[in-house]
Amino acid sequence: MLILGLNDGHDSGVALLRDSEVMYAANEERFSRVKNDSGFPELALGNLLKWNDVKPDDIGLLYVATESKPYIPPESDEYGAGDNLLAFCRNAFYMLAENTGNLMAHPWAVRAVRVSSRLLRNRKLLNANLEKFGLGNHKVRFVDHHLCHVLTGFASGSHENQLSVSMDLGGDGYSAAVYTRKNGRIREVHRVPRMHSMGLFWYVVTEACGFHPDRHGGKITGLAAYARGKEVYERIKGLYYYDGKAKTIKSSGKGHASQLRMMKELVDKYGMREVSSAAQRLLEEVVTAFVSDYKRMTECDEIICSGGVFANVKLNQKIFEACRPAGMVVHAHMGDGGVGLGAAAKALYDTTGRLPVFRGAYLGAEYPLEGLEDLCGKYNLRCVRVNNIEEEIAARLAEFKVVCHYAGRSEYGPRALGNRSILFHGGDPSVNDWLNKKMKRSEFMPFAPAVLEGYERKCFHFDDALAKTSEFMTITVECTEWFKEKCPATVHVDGTARPQVVRKSVNPRFHAILAAYEKRTGIPAIINTSFNMHEEPIVETPEDAMRAFVAMGVDYLAIGDYLITAGNSAG
Repeated sequence: MLILGLNDGHDSGVALLRDSEVMYAANEERFSRVKNDSGFPELALGNLLKWNDVKPDDIGLLYVATESKPYIPPESDEYGAGDNLLAFCRNAFYMLAENTGNLMAHPWAVRAVRVSSRLLRNRKLLNANLEKFGLGNHKVRFVDHHLCHVLTGFASGSHENQLSVSMDLGGDGYSAAVYTRKNGRIREVHRVPRMHSMGLFWYVVTEACGFHPDRHGGKITGLAAYARGKEVYERIKGLYYYDGKAKTIKSSGKGHASQLRMMKELVDKYGMREVSSAAQRLLEEVVTAFVSDYKRMTECDEIICSGGVFANVKLNQKIFEACRPAGMVVHAHMGDGGVGLGAAAKALYDTTGRLPVFRGAYLGAEYPLEGLEDLCGKYNLRCVRVNNIEEEIAARLAEFKVVCHYAGRSEYGPRALGNRSILFHGGDPSVNDWLNKKMKRSEFMPFAPAVLEGYERKCFHFDDALAKTSEFMTITVECTEWFKEKCPATVHVDGTARPQVVRKSVNPRFHAILAAYEKRTGIPAIINTSFNMHEEPIVETPEDAMRAFVAMGVDYLAIGDYLITAGNSAG
């Protein structure tokens, strides 16, 4: 049976299951080339059907993530925003939830908003979009937003007794949810109303520091390590807290506007670094206390995190150190881009009692390379086929050359994990300045290292409980002195790195590159950063890769078995 999961909200996307196997998962941004693109995932759905050779009648179940609809920007035509009455009502409910203080935290108020938002969901437009693909006659079922996050988490884990925590800005009236899965049975334990959103807190801090709040939260995490933020912390520590008696996260009742005014004043007085440090500390204290208490109460062996708050790699490290579970996984696509897979997982669970098995993140499309020489000619590039491309890439990296690497299926999630990556030697700390300038990026955290499996403990103070999540660059770990000396470009000022451990069983080609590089240099790690220009999604097609390569002006592009250079290069 084929199951289609779909997210038509923020960072929209699609997922396809064949029984318990995840066949495909991708997001609209990769095809539209618009970062975190929202609305009906028309291009992603088209790619799913074409690449998997699926016809509409082959789809047995169609589940859609999120029962209600979030705020719609007034300038957007998505979700039927052109229907003035519906657009006005949806936006009014969103603003009500944002600005009416603790009133909106009461259960009856949350339920009222949820019911009203469900009624206002534009199903007519959704059906019209599905009809374009011959899917208009399928019965559509909608799935709670946080349940979608939680189910992707459960699918990523491996233990019998699992604690899954979802936390983000908000969805379907709530900002967090806690579930357990014991002996195959899933149970809801607790929910936090949207009024008490730690995701909103991080959104506001990011916005106050002058960054795009939907996309640049990681900059705040990077900045936090450069200061201590003591005075600012004393000013903000009452904004959010963990209520140990009520077993929930609570806020002071300040809405978006009042929090933003406060944070901007603090940024003006103390600077971004001090505010970022204080905000990171508050986030870590509140969320770690919340997760730790539910880990203790539920006695689960494994902690699984999903939702945009857990894009914060330093927070994830603090949770692990506080809880010391037998296993911990942060889902590879922790943000809203992953809820389409969660919707498909709910369909499978409803019909079979099972969940899909999430084996890895290489779930997008792979593109044929016929006509690559002609495409190189279009961009004035020189293209040479190489017999052992992995050895060739390793040799160039050992010479301190930048290699853009494009191979196989595209990655699902926000991280480039070797198939759409920019690679470089980790021994040059200045690379964080000059390479970011070439890509027009402004970052405050160093590039991440890709590390050959078997060398985890040589490079880091590593725990086997992190084996799965370390494949996805979703957590920081403390570095060894040896690693700090050999690969300083990937070590942050606080002595941590956010590694991707590369396993031969998961990505044999990338593993072979690292193995060849280690043989040449004695160093089992290289820089791995996403292959994209600033504010663009990660490259999807070979032509996307060539456009980005030309714009960056770096040394080499490897596509399949081809090594590509600028037209006037000697190679």
